[in-house]
Amino acid sequence: MRELRIVGTVTVLGVGVYLLVVRRGSIEHSLSRVGSAQPGWIAVAVAAELVSLVCYAALVRVLLQLGAVTVPFRALFSLTVIGIAMINSVPGGQAISTIYWYEQLRRYSVQRSVAAFALLVSSLLGIVTLVLLAGLISESENKQRQGIPLLDSIPGVGDAFSHQTTARARTELILFIRPTVIKDALDAHVIAEQMRSKMNSRLVGTSQPVVVIPKATR
Repeated sequence: MRELRIVGTVTVLGVGVYLLVVRRGSIEHSLSRVGSAQPGWIAVAVAAELVSLVCYAALVRVLLQLGAVTVPFRALFSLTVIGIAMINSVPGGQAISTIYWYEQLRRYSVQRSVAAFALLVSSLLGIVTLVLLAGLISESENKQRQGIPLLDSIPGVGDAFSHQTTARARTELILFIRPTVIKDALDAHVIAEQMRSKMNSRLVGTSQPVVVIPKATR
């Protein structure tokens, strides 16, 4: 136990020295940007980060439950915060964070196969999410040049007889997902009819969807 404390202390000191020596410039730049940021947007960013951490911890818990293992949510949330801190501050943080996660899950009597499965699937889902988000955001740039024929092609002075316009367009596709709890086949049928009615109303221009509720059979 004493050896672990010594190793932990040395690691923390090493990380502190690394941040002060290697990343001092980036830290000062980040702090200067934070000082000029609006408090409202900082609160929104902090809230979004908190929601992200909670969702990741919940995802790992669900994956562990697939292996018939239950770990307290508070512990998973703490591991998530520590793991993200390692990734963003320690060289080779991704590998160190994965090892740390694995060792901590083993402390909660999680089997090796279950721990490896949870970490692998959660990492893959994170990569897929980033790929999908990158595909949902697109940017395009269109340049047009107009000028007096012949004069605009004279080297050095051609720009005085021409005009160039640049148009940039950014397209973002935002998906809003609303979960729905389906208790039985009747709920599933009602929800399916609602979705079908909404699609039909958009096609024909009506605003009131028609919901067909079948009679329950005994």
